[in-house]
Amino acid sequence: MDGEVAVNTFTQDKVRTRVMAKSEEMLTRSEDGHKVKITLKDGRVFEHVTARADILGSQKNPWDFENIKAKFQANVALVLAEQGVEDAVNAWSDQMQGSTPCSEWNVQVLITHNIQVAAFVEGLLQENITVNPLDVSGGIPGDDPLKALDANVAKVMDIIKASGSADTQINTPFGEMTRGQFMMTPTWDLVVHKWGLAKGTGQNTALDDSLVEAVYNTFGPMADGMRHMEMAGQHIVGPEVTVSAGASLQARLLGAFGRQP
Repeated sequence: MDGEVAVNTFTQDKVRTRVMAKSEEMLTRSEDGHKVKITLKDGRVFEHVTARADILGSQKNPWDFENIKAKFQANVALVLAEQGVEDAVNAWSDQMQGSTPCSEWNVQVLITHNIQVAAFVEGLLQENITVNPLDVSGGIPGDDPLKALDANVAKVMDIIKASGSADTQINTPFGEMTRGQFMMTPTWDLVVHKWGLAKGTGQNTALDDSLVEAVYNTFGPMADGMRHMEMAGQHIVGPEVTVSAGASLQARLLGAFGRQP
C-alpha cells in the first residue's frame, strides 16, 4: 500500500486480495483514535488503531490548504486532461484564497471558522469547551468542509434535543443566559458568514428572509452593546456600517454587524 487513500486506491493492480474492512468507530467520536479491523477470506484478522493526533483531517491534525489542493487535483485528474486539471486547480485555489467581507479572513479561513463555531457550541453545551472558534490557524478539518460542518451541527442538535428546556440557565463566555438565548448567538454568526462566503465566492448573497428577520429582531437592538464584547481578546462585532433609511432588512442586519451590504 502507498499510505494514501484516494479515489484510485482500490484498483485491481493495488489490491489483489478481496478484504472486508470496517471502521469500528467514527473518526470524530473515537476517544483513542481511528480503529480499523480487516478480515481476510482465509480467516486471518488484522487490527490497527491510529492515534487521533496522527490522523490527517482530525481536529487535532487538520488538513492545510496544500493537502486539500492535492486531493482536489488528484480527483479532477480522473476526468480532465492535463491542461484542464491545471485550470481547475488554479480556479479553485484562487477562490479558496479569495478575500471576504471579513477583512482579515479569506474564504478558506472563514469556512474553518464556521466549522469551529459548531464545535465550540457542542463543547459549551456539554460544559467542556475545547475549541476556540476564533482560532482558525489549523486549516480546514477534513477534506470535506460541508460534511464537517454538517456533522458538528448534527451533534449540537442532538445535544439540544436531549438536554431539556431551552429556558435552562447556562454559563457562556458572554455571561449567563438561557440555552435558547445562547443558541441565537451561533445562529447570527452563521447567517452573517453565509452572506460573507457567498460574497467572497461570487454567489447569490440573498439570505433567507425568515432567518434575517429572526436574527435582526433578536440582535439588532443589542448590536451596539455587543461591539464591546470580546472572546479570546478579539471583538465579536465590528463597527456599525450606516445604511440608507429605506434599506432592506438584510442590509440593516449586515450594517449592524459591521458589513457593507
